[in-house]
Amino acid sequence: GGLRVQVLPHLQLIQLRYSMIKKMKQFFSDVQFEMSKVSWPTWEELKGSTFVVLTLSLMLSVFLFFIDRILSGLMQVIL
Repeated sequence: GGLRVQVLPHLQLIQLRYSMIKKMKQFFSDVQFEMSKVSWPTWEELKGSTFVVLTLSLMLSVFLFFIDRILSGLMQVIL
């Protein structure tokens, strides 16, 4: 009786570990399959997109800088 109580949880733990390993293998298999369907940009497309993002980020930063300076000046005049 006492031995069976100890062995059963141990077997369930082994089954749980096996199940988790099986699920992880399936997950990574699915990830690999989905990644094979991705259409990756060419080097030229990547450089172009990067240039656009950096340029727009710089423009937005400069715009917000000037808006901040103007509003700060207005606040000092008002107060």
